[in-house]
Amino acid sequence: MEPAAREIFPKLIGPEDVIVEVGARMGDGTRVLANLGKQVYAFEPVRESFLLLKLFTRGNKNVRRYNIALGSSKGEALLQKDRSFSGVSSINKVTGVRYAQKEKVAVTRLDSVRFEFPPTSLVVDCEGSELPVLKGAERLLPNLKIVFVETHSMDDGSDTTSDVISELGRFFLEVWTQYVGLERWGIASKPKVL
Repeated sequence: MEPAAREIFPKLIGPEDVIVEVGARMGDGTRVLANLGKQVYAFEPVRESFLLLKLFTRGNKNVRRYNIALGSSKGEALLQKDRSFSGVSSINKVTGVRYAQKEKVAVTRLDSVRFEFPPTSLVVDCEGSELPVLKGAERLLPNLKIVFVETHSMDDGSDTTSDVISELGRFFLEVWTQYVGLERWGIASKPKVL
């Protein structure tokens, strides 16, 4: 299980929360979120990971699954997949991952998705595509009470942390970074009145 699912989410997500999870992979974090909140909308673009997500969360009646990538615009993207079956995949290459395969995936904006229950929380763990996901959620973000975004060092030498913190600062009064093990998370709460 991912460290943030054990250490951060239980402190900040409650039983009435409706969570959008971007980058659900095989459902480790999804199951934790489903036990903490009222509803989880889990997005995973990789076919194999999505099938395992469905299998591993079949007992969670409060989980809806979407086999699509999220970004700043609607279209298609080429997803890079790692050599192992860890489920790590990304549109942009992350430092330290050995990519071996590619898969074409459909992409949509989070603002284009209609949810049965209005989301209160957002968890983004999408291996370097954090900023495009946030840009595609500009109408949703002001309505959330908390956002968690794992940031990454990229293969080209860049890092997503400052861009993520800056984007979250447009919508939230409190924005900070927190390390959980080797993971670096941008967290935002208390929406600004826009």
